[in-house]
Amino acid sequence: MRCGVVGGAEAANAYAVVHPGAPEREERYPGIASNIGLKPGESFSIETGGGGGVLPPSDRDLVKGDLQDGLLTPRKARETYGLTDEEIAAALGK
Repeated sequence: MRCGVVGGAEAANAYAVVHPGAPEREERYPGIASNIGLKPGESFSIETGGGGGVLPPSDRDLVKGDLQDGLLTPRKARETYGLTDEEIAAALGK
């Protein structure tokens, strides 16, 4: 199940990615993909999805701790969890 509950965000979808990290050539296939042809020397990656969240992301007390522990970047804290620059700076002791 991908949807969040009690205001939680949806989970990310899973992808098969051909030529990962090559912006001009990268091909992304969402969900379950099969019969993707690869030539010798080509690369691919699998990005796994996850489960939906519980409660609105901004209500989670652990976000600041994850930021402090290096499990979360300031950008992700801002974009996904809605932390302000001031909250990020305070969490990081700046």
